[in-house]
Amino acid sequence: MTATVLAAGFAAPGLAIAGLVAMALPVLIHLLLRRRRRPIEWAAMDLLRRAIERRRRQLRLERWLLLAIRMAALGLLGAALARPYLEGAETGSGSRTVWIVLDDGVSSRVEDGDGRTAFEGVATRTNAWISKRPVGDDIGVILASHPARILIEPTADHRRVSERIESTIPSLAGTDLDAAIALVASRLAANPTIDPIVLVASDLRLGSLEPPRSNSTSGVSALAAMDGLDRLALPPGVEPIDNVAVVSLAPGRPPVGGGLAPVRIELARQGDANPSTTRVSLSGPRLATAIERDVRWRSGERTASVELQVPMPLVAPGEDPDVLVEVSIEPDAQAADDRRFGLLDARPRLRVGVAADDRDLEGWFARALSPSTETPIELVPIEPALLDGSSLRTIEAMVVARPDLVPASAWSDLARMIDRGGVVIVAPPSVGGGIAWLDRLAEIVPERSWSFGAGPIDVPDGPGRRIDAATPHAAWMGMIAAEFEDLAAPVSIGRRLEIGDGVPESEIVVRSLDGAPLVIAATAPSGGSIALFMVALDLDWSDLPVRPLMVPLVQELLREGIDRSRIRTVGTVGDDRFRGLVEATAIETPSGGRIEMRQGVLERPVDETGRLSVVDVSGSRIGGLVVNIEASAASTEPVDREVVATRLGEGGPWRFTDDLDSDDSVAAGESGDTSISTSMLVGVIVLLLLEALLARRFSRTSTMGDSAEPAPAFLAAYGVGDGGRRTTNPSMERTS
Repeated sequence: MTATVLAAGFAAPGLAIAGLVAMALPVLIHLLLRRRRRPIEWAAMDLLRRAIERRRRQLRLERWLLLAIRMAALGLLGAALARPYLEGAETGSGSRTVWIVLDDGVSSRVEDGDGRTAFEGVATRTNAWISKRPVGDDIGVILASHPARILIEPTADHRRVSERIESTIPSLAGTDLDAAIALVASRLAANPTIDPIVLVASDLRLGSLEPPRSNSTSGVSALAAMDGLDRLALPPGVEPIDNVAVVSLAPGRPPVGGGLAPVRIELARQGDANPSTTRVSLSGPRLATAIERDVRWRSGERTASVELQVPMPLVAPGEDPDVLVEVSIEPDAQAADDRRFGLLDARPRLRVGVAADDRDLEGWFARALSPSTETPIELVPIEPALLDGSSLRTIEAMVVARPDLVPASAWSDLARMIDRGGVVIVAPPSVGGGIAWLDRLAEIVPERSWSFGAGPIDVPDGPGRRIDAATPHAAWMGMIAAEFEDLAAPVSIGRRLEIGDGVPESEIVVRSLDGAPLVIAATAPSGGSIALFMVALDLDWSDLPVRPLMVPLVQELLREGIDRSRIRTVGTVGDDRFRGLVEATAIETPSGGRIEMRQGVLERPVDETGRLSVVDVSGSRIGGLVVNIEASAASTEPVDREVVATRLGEGGPWRFTDDLDSDDSVAAGESGDTSISTSMLVGVIVLLLLEALLARRFSRTSTMGDSAEPAPAFLAAYGVGDGGRRTTNPSMERTS
């Protein structure tokens, strides 16, 4: 048992074996030198034996004393060098596994007054902490920027760990502490160790404590069930930092065919709240000139907004309609949030397909979609029976007025159109056709939230025949909300489709006074939309087609749907997938790099801001994206200790290391190890000096001086005498 514990204290059992062999060397040498030789008898042997006998016990004592001192010196030297391992063996803990959660998120890019980033300060303090760890500890590092990942696996090579930390460049992605800590928990669960340590190395400002982007909230709580875990965190930064951030760039509904496009810009201020001015500049490679505006901050004001009107360039048919714009402000402490990118849609016309079987049906929608020759909408008539993927490829929206005539296979093509950001508007047929198309339509609705009854029903006299003008959908009908009551008042409903109760309130665009949905719409995660009229565009069902509400209702469904599809053109650093890129095979980054995409997932997350080009399998550009930082993740606001403790404390008690040198989990053990090891080394030096002195004192050659005992008288004849000095015997001199 003792051997097992002792062996566990060493990083490699071979070192322990080598130490034992080294300690045995003096004994081996001693035994080899003591081996007996064949005695050679000669005449004066008895006299020598009697002389030596008197000193035999003293010689034995001297030899064993020197042997003990030499062995003690070697043993003490080995113990001093192996002290951390032996200490672990004595306590039964062995070397400890240490996981460092290193915050390399965008918030760590903030600079102090000396131009030093928060990450550099955290890295310096972390490496100082590592330098004080016992040499037997295995230290691993996990980067907390999204997505969390391992920088280096646990290793006893502390110098290598420090070098990897120093060479790390902070990311533009946000910090996800929950995901990083969850990764630590999973590694500790898979590889249990005794008394592990987790250190959160971060400045712990607001940007680092934002809600997790990975939707993982079990990170800190996953550590709660682990016994003996030491949870440490660097103290949060408390110094306020003056900073102004561009938090959003929101294009308004752009005009189709040129004109002024509204762009709303939101700013946020941290730190100094005194009156000041920030200059906002909007520019782009396809804009004739930059647009500048001064934002004046009042005392105590933390947020501000400004709306700019951007002259859209003229875009020829077939030309790229995406107009890249960049909003920037003067550089400050956090340079990462001083600019933001956006895409404006400058397409000259919208191509809208209409699937109808007769002129009346096509005419109702044609008049609603393009009420005048100046409306920049190009209508593309499509036979319902011929509707397929190829006919949908070049249009932005599809109106299906005879869904009962659409082939079953075409509904999956409509679903793919929605996935790539398109808009589909469906109206029931006025006569015949059955209701099988309702089941196919329900299958392509996002989240499958729609279910239908047996078919159309007659609406009795009463509130069901009138539109509820007081509650139009704020998002879909917001542009005409002020006039909606006047527009809806004359409309009368005589017949409508029956729908189940499972339609979410957020998907009801227009309803009757008795609460029955009349128009419903849903948006897919890709940004594409589908809308359904519950009344056919037929005067036997409703007089809606001939009322003033018809044109703005259809126009808003189309424009809002197209506007929503643009959310797929904006991404965040750290994302590895984007909505609606069903036909993409790769994206090209602003720096010229290329990231392959398989089944909608990138092979690595995006780590740059700016415009990205989307390409298909043939290498042709099929769209554009803009990528920005997550504005909230760059916040420099300091956070109180209590808030940080609450945020981290969900999984158990965490301790702040205000002064790493005085941290009792590290410094106490290290200082003890250091002092004990130093004392051992001093003891080795003392033993070596003592051994040298005694070896010289006990050496036989050094005692052959004046202080030595006189040699026996009979040896004088051989020149040995007079205190051990060789003498000259005249009778034995030879003359030449």
